[in-house]
Amino acid sequence: PVVETKPTPVVETKPAPPPVIEVKAEPVIEDIPKKKPVKKRRTRTTRKKTTTKSKE
Repeated sequence: PVVETKPTPVVETKPAPPPVIEVKAEPVIEDIPKKKPVKKRRTRTTRKKTTTKSKE
């Protein structure tokens, strides 16, 4: 009776959390690194190059 009550709760608590992490990590990673790094990196490189050439 001890072996039958242990493998039941362990299998039901493991397959529950995995599906929640895979669904949240996909839409969040594709929406942030595709719109933020591209727009923030282009405005910083163009503004830093013009200020250094104008001051020199």
